[in-house]
Amino acid sequence: MTQCDEALWACSGPILPSSDLRIGRRLGLQIFQLTLDWSALQSKGRRFRCDPAHLEPYDRVVDHVLEQDLEPYFCLSGGELPASLQVDGGWAARDTAKRFVDYTEGVSRRLGDRVERWLTLQDLSAIASRTRRGLGVAAEPSRHYLQSVHHLLLAHAWASDVIGENVHHPRIEVEVRCPEPD
Repeated sequence: MTQCDEALWACSGPILPSSDLRIGRRLGLQIFQLTLDWSALQSKGRRFRCDPAHLEPYDRVVDHVLEQDLEPYFCLSGGELPASLQVDGGWAARDTAKRFVDYTEGVSRRLGDRVERWLTLQDLSAIASRTRRGLGVAAEPSRHYLQSVHHLLLAHAWASDVIGENVHHPRIEVEVRCPEPD
């Protein structure tokens, strides 16, 4: 547990017993953060055609979280990519940002009636550094790294627009961490 913006947070995966949520609530937690698995929900990486059954566990988690008077906070991507998008260049390819928006559309449409708080991308700089070539010689950013950062920022902006259309009072964030200098 960490304290952030005067709210206590809890983080876990999609399978969490209600009893654990009750314990968290008694401990004073107010927000429950959950990271969705993009690679599982949109495995082919193209248009979002998720089997509704794949989102049902997340639906149940949202219901359980709300029953405990906790606020659900969904992270759309912790860095994993559908395999086909990774093969096509990952975040260095602009198309990945477009596919992320398709994914965001499907998820926010399904969960947006109950989830207001969204984190589009968790640790943007780390995601970009996982690009095929990552950082270049002497830790200077490579062209692929810079393209990835650009496309990640586009994905955040475009996904924010989509969330805004599907969620009544959205609170949308992106996480950017800067590496510590040596």
